[in-house]
Amino acid sequence: MEPDLPEELEKAVRKIVHEINDTLGAILSVVRFLQRERSEDKLERGLKIIEEIARNGIEFASKLRKIIPDEPQENEFKEIDLIGVLRKLISQLRYPDLIDAEVVLNTGPLERLIVRGNGRELCMAFEEIIRNGLEAIDENGMIEVRINRCGDEAIVEFIDTGSGMEEETMAQSFKPFFSTKGEGHLGLGLNVARGIVLKHGGRIEVESRVGLGTRVKIALPLSRR
Repeated sequence: MEPDLPEELEKAVRKIVHEINDTLGAILSVVRFLQRERSEDKLERGLKIIEEIARNGIEFASKLRKIIPDEPQENEFKEIDLIGVLRKLISQLRYPDLIDAEVVLNTGPLERLIVRGNGRELCMAFEEIIRNGLEAIDENGMIEVRINRCGDEAIVEFIDTGSGMEEETMAQSFKPFFSTKGEGHLGLGLNVARGIVLKHGGRIEVESRVGLGTRVKIALPLSRR
């Protein structure tokens, strides 16, 4: 007899299984094709497809791992300039098709803002929030990334001109696998970001109104050095 699972957990497990099946099924299909077609050109193209699928699978597994923040290892954290991290991220962004949007960095008078953390993970958190904002923009719009210092905290705000969220949707926005964007979206973005922020001793808040966009605010402790 199969154990009864809470509804939310069952939904999460189904999405994980679906993603794993899709990944392995795609790899198996390419392998079977290559077993029939043995030309070097097709072999090379097939291997590139398998590599891309595998990378997507690794990215998915990495996001799952971020849902529950681990205890930080001392050697993982170092001095990180948030402004430098965000400048690099924004310069390398790939925008969704059919979207005419702009991501603007507003640092005010600040040139650097130093926290202790893992630059790769913080970049992942910021990217997830920006991508969520871009997906909420129908055709054209803007995301302002605003950086401030408040007491002993670094404040990073992501303010988009997207469609916004109703209160009920906003209340569930940090839940893993919650998405209003259909089957193609795993609903891990804000949850991954939240896990990373908590791991860094910070906090994250969301404000949103339908038709007026969304503001995601992150506060991180400044480096004491």
